This record gives sequence, C-alpha cells and structure tokens, in this order.
Amino acid sequence: MTQPHGFEVIGGAGGVEVRFDDLGQAAMVLQSAAGDLLRTVDAARGVLSDPGLLASAVLDPAGFARVEAAVVAAIGGPHGLLLAAARLEERSVTLHAAVLRYEAADQLGAGLRDVRHWVEGTAAAMALPLLPVLAATPAGLAVGLWARSPGSSADVDALLAEHPGFAEEAAGASPAFLSAGMALVLGPVMMLSDGAFKARTGHHLLSTSVEDATGLLGLLYPAGSARVVGRGSDTAAEAVTAPGGVGDLVAALAHRDALAQGDLQGEIDVRRMHWTRPDGTTVTSWIVDVPGTKSWQFDPRSRDHLNDLATNLSTIAGEPSARVDGVTRALEMAGVRRGEPVMLVGHSQGGLVAMRAAEQCAKDGRFTVTHVVTAGSPIARMDVPNGVQVLSLENRYDLVPRLDGQPPPPDPNRVTVMFDAQSHDVGLNHAMDRTYLPAARMVDDDAQTSLTEWRATAGDFFAPADVPVQVSATVWDIRNGG
Repeated sequence: MTQPHGFEVIGGAGGVEVRFDDLGQAAMVLQSAAGDLLRTVDAARGVLSDPGLLASAVLDPAGFARVEAAVVAAIGGPHGLLLAAARLEERSVTLHAAVLRYEAADQLGAGLRDVRHWVEGTAAAMALPLLPVLAATPAGLAVGLWARSPGSSADVDALLAEHPGFAEEAAGASPAFLSAGMALVLGPVMMLSDGAFKARTGHHLLSTSVEDATGLLGLLYPAGSARVVGRGSDTAAEAVTAPGGVGDLVAALAHRDALAQGDLQGEIDVRRMHWTRPDGTTVTSWIVDVPGTKSWQFDPRSRDHLNDLATNLSTIAGEPSARVDGVTRALEMAGVRRGEPVMLVGHSQGGLVAMRAAEQCAKDGRFTVTHVVTAGSPIARMDVPNGVQVLSLENRYDLVPRLDGQPPPPDPNRVTVMFDAQSHDVGLNHAMDRTYLPAARMVDDDAQTSLTEWRATAGDFFAPADVPVQVSATVWDIRNGG
C-alpha cells in the first residue's frame, strides 16, 4: 500500500474564493469609511459658516482666526479628512481591482482550458475519416499488432495509471468530438436534424458541455425505476460505532463497499445516531454509505442493478436517476424525520449519487442533508446546494475524479483534498481500502483552516469521545424495478 502524500486543500473556509470575498468586503468597508469622512468634511465646512462663529469674529478676531485655521487644517491639511478619504478610496479601488484581476485570471484559465478541449475534440473527430488510411501505414499496422498482443491491455492500464490526465482531457474534449462527429455524418441536414431530435428527446445533437454529452449518451439506456427492500441490520463494528472523524466515515463506507458485490451490489447502509449533549439537548443524526459502480451493464437490454454505466451518465448529466430516488426512498423507509441532519458518504459513483440526492433533498425539502463526503468522485461540475458542506478526497493518480474534465473549484462550501497515492494500477489508484481510507485517516490530523472548519460544522455526526452514543445501522437494497 502506497502511503498518501502531497496533500493540498482547495476551497472551504481557507479557500481562494473566500479570500476574494474577504477582499471585496474589505474594499466595501474602506469605501464606506471614505464616504463617512466626506460627510464629516461637509459638517466641518458648515462650522465655518455658522452664524455664531462668524459673530465671534467681531469680539475675538484672533480666536476666530485660530478656530478657522484649525478647521481648515482638519479638513485639508496633510493629515486632514480630505486626504484620509482619498487614501481610503484609493485603497478601496485597489482592492476592487485586485479582485477583478484574480477573477479574470481564473476565468481566462477556464476559458483557455475549454478552448483547448474544443480543439482537441474537433481535431479527433475530423481525423476519423483518415483512420482507414492511417491503419494501412507501417505505423498503423504496428499499432494494430500491438493491440492484438496479450500484454496490450496491461500496457494501457499502466499508461493511464501513470498519466490520469489523459482521462480529464478526453472527458473535456468529448462534447466537441460528439458534435463534430455528428456534423460529419449529417452534413447539411445537421440543423434540421438537431431541431427534430430536440423536439423528440429534449437533447441537442450538438453537445456544448460534458453534461450535454453524457446526457446524449444516456439516451442509449432505459431510465429504470428504484425498488428498495430492507435487508435487516448491519451489526459490524464499522457500522455501529459512532465516527470520530473522516477516517471512521470512510472506514464504514469501505466496509459497505466490500460487501456490495454480486447480487448484493446495490446495498447501502443507513445509520442512525442518537446521543445527549452535555447541555442536555439531544441529537439524532443519520449517515448514509453509498458504494460506487460494481457492474457496468453495457447492454441496455439487461439492467438488473442501478449502480452501472447508465447511472454514471445520468448523474453527471444532472438528469433524473433511479438510484438517487432509491437513496431518498431508503431515507424515508428508515424513518428519517424532517429537520434531522443527514450526511451522505459515497465512493466513485456513490459520490455522484450523494451529491444529486443532496440536491434533490434541497429542492423538495423532505430531508435535511447538511454534509456530503465523496471519495474518488468526479463532482467538480456539480453545484453545491445552500446549507450543504462538501468534503471530497481525490487521488491525483486516480483517473475517475478527472472524468468531468474540470479541476475542483475553490468554493466556500466545498473542501477538496488532493493527494498523491501511486500504485501503478488504475484499479488500485481508485480503491477504497488501498488508497482512500489511508488518506482519510491522515485528513483527520491535518490542521489546515478549511479542514478544521469543515470538521467543526459536522459536529452532529462526530460525538465527543466521552459521550455514549446509540448507533444502529440498517441495510437497504436498491435495484432496478423496471
């Protein structure tokens, strides 16, 4: 097992976006203070024209002169109000300009990345007609022989394990590739076909985003429906022990992930915790463990389970997902009440489902999802609902979190922990026990501001060590019901 290292924390209370907000707020405070000083200047000018003061000039000309000089100095002197207001306004403008420069740099970087992806995808599509010609060249024949050799799949695995950025580039370029490919096939009837297709399916043939592209591919698969069945209690130590930190959360998820195999692959854990705080108030909170993809089920005609390719496509596209419905239905069947805090914890596809379930709960208000924890999930393009705090663990050598074609954003309510754990194998780089569990244990010891603040917000799920906690876990099987 490779020891994780190279930790980098993005977003959260110590993130760049928070600093932008702080700079903007500081600029507004300085601007307001400058306005207050200018209003004071107007009041001071009024003193100079006060009738009582002017009348005193006759009785005490010298005294009037001293007062007038003092007021003028206070207004326009080297340390006067006008100069102070000007300096505050200057600093306010400087801070505003700095925020605009930082934001422009971020937008420029994102724009250049999008342009690069578009060029890559379009070039790849335009090269498709040349493939038969290229295949007949000596280089093409050599590639064909290599592809048929017994060790070719291992070579590809090693290449992707060493260079997972290929997956991010391919994902980012996919909308342009699909659009250009459609244009090559349909030619002059492209726009007419796109309109008819949109009217029939609700999707454009010309993809402009990763969400569009995955939604288009998702049309190949039936939506399905969730059938949720209770499977009794989970009495394993990982499931019935109150978590003390992120490591314990991921350990419980790894336990459920290891059991979710074969015909049991759709099972999730719903854990209920109840305890009394030292001040006498009681806490009832819930944690849901959602494993990732177990069976790809490429064939659209056979879809027994819901943790498959079709769910990956629908959740990334932001479209209705039967597995997301299954998770919210399991919450209802487990007895979660409105207002009781819920944390969703997911690995890979499980993280995608957790994010979409949090989004759905925020819209319909049935359940109060306050926290989401993901491990190895491509969620960078997903919006975080207000009131939800997200913690994401991403191994830089894991290609799965890169499948959305975008780096994690520095949002205030989203903390992403990047780390290095290279096992030289695509599967192991994505594994729960070999990669993400050791990293989660190390996260608990990290004192960076974003992590300490995130842990502080999760107090309803991390009971103090000296407080007895009642923990029960139930298992729910979510599979395709039709």
